[in-house]
Amino acid sequence: MYNDPIDSRQKPPAGEGQREIGRGERDMMEQMSAIKELVTLLGGNRARRCYYVLCCAIYVALKHYPDEPRMRDICAEAAALFCLNADALPKALSRAVIDIWETGDRSALEKLFRRCLVERPTPKCVVLVAAQYLKQEEMRSA
Repeated sequence: MYNDPIDSRQKPPAGEGQREIGRGERDMMEQMSAIKELVTLLGGNRARRCYYVLCCAIYVALKHYPDEPRMRDICAEAAALFCLNADALPKALSRAVIDIWETGDRSALEKLFRRCLVERPTPKCVVLVAAQYLKQEEMRSA
């Protein structure tokens, strides 16, 4: 009795009104989950918007791996894919990297880069190295 106009509080039967998730969307969700986990390990406060922007940029770089697109291109594609303001992306990425450097887990960051870091990495380095790390982890588990 889903179409009963008297009781509008009735819920649709299970499965009705829900679309099925395609393989591409499932892959994207799995990749974003791994990216968010990595960013959290680095000490990112994922409640801040700049960390979401960092995750989006890493996702775009991961899509293009092994190519290393320019940050301008990564930002433009992330803005288009995730409905973000393209002009604000570089500043948000810088804010996230500064925050990770100043308050995050430095040893996790050095593990990601596989070397001791004496100065703060650039946002481009963080994005590309994170994408490389995740791709290598993906290949190891396959």
